[in-house]
Amino acid sequence: MAHCSMEFSSEALQMVTSLKVILPEDTDPKKARVLYLLHGLFDNNSGWVRYTSIERYVRPYGIAVVIPEVQRSYYTDMVHGPAYFSYVSKELPRICRKFFGLGTKKENNYLMGLSMGGYGALKCAFTYATHYEAVSVLSSVTDIVSRIEAADAAQRAEYQAIFGMNLAVKKRDDLLLLLKETDPASFPRLFMYCGEEDELYTQNTAFYKNAKRRGMNVTFSHWKGAHDWNFWDEAACRAVKEMFGG
Repeated sequence: MAHCSMEFSSEALQMVTSLKVILPEDTDPKKARVLYLLHGLFDNNSGWVRYTSIERYVRPYGIAVVIPEVQRSYYTDMVHGPAYFSYVSKELPRICRKFFGLGTKKENNYLMGLSMGGYGALKCAFTYATHYEAVSVLSSVTDIVSRIEAADAAQRAEYQAIFGMNLAVKKRDDLLLLLKETDPASFPRLFMYCGEEDELYTQNTAFYKNAKRRGMNVTFSHWKGAHDWNFWDEAACRAVKEMFGG
């Protein structure tokens, strides 16, 4: 598979940003299924290729992989910072079409994110449900309000840059509110994974139960594991098989 690392000027971000792309060599880009991989809070867009075997997992299916860089933005149009959600959800697909010829049909577009990236993947799916065929989230942040409430002083300052000084999370950024209002019939297939020793296991379990009650097409796989790459590598392998191998 071909590996591309590029830097380009983003209109949404108003700055130069980086992007990693893995392309199948024997598939027409316009027909290739595309997996957008969203990184977590403590990583950048190199984490997925450094700590997992994602290329090996997608190779049998001829999948193109796109890994954007979003810093510690929570995939949000920040109050005091760049518009990362607009970049990932709207500009990035256009960039991929322009430079790599990748298509934008729903049946060819997929999302996967871990931790903060899981939050971003779910927000993209709730906001633009008709754009994606399936979504996988690994150890996802699902309750951003409770996360802010539990933050220390340094974390609160960072959240203020993202959500505003009064830390009032708008509906567009609150997954629990978006879940209540989404149309289950139009939402992409959702695959959730979380380690049973992960601090986010409780909120993932609650989110899954709420999604199931809403009638969404969702599965939740969990086993012994923590909030680390050992769990995420195995979960990514399972997620690729479940999304593309069925």
